Amino acid sequence: MLLGISASALCAPTAPFFDGVLHARSPHGVYTELRFEPYRLIAQVHGPRTCVLHAHLVHGDPHVSHYAIETPQGGHFCDELVDGEIVIHPHSPIDVMAEFKSPRMRWSGEFHRYMPRR
Repeated sequence: MLLGISASALCAPTAPFFDGVLHARSPHGVYTELRFEPYRLIAQVHGPRTCVLHAHLVHGDPHVSHYAIETPQGGHFCDELVDGEIVIHPHSPIDVMAEFKSPRMRWSGEFHRYMPRR
């Protein structure tokens, strides 16, 4: 059963962790980390827009997963995403495209699964 990005990712011994850069309409982006947990997503947005977003899974299938953004706690960038969603489009078990959308803003980016060197 698919829950979030993929069944294989959720069966991993640790929460799948992806990183990438979110972009709006300008070439300047913001480094962001995504951590997928069963039925949840945590996004750590780094400087200069530092904040943390928590979101819960609303709908997931092999092609797209929708996460509703919960009320953020601090950070103007995250505050602009109130009443928004994060949409995940998996390309493979190690590559996803993420859209951060709200009535006030839209950012997107390509994210790659973090694989620590052994």
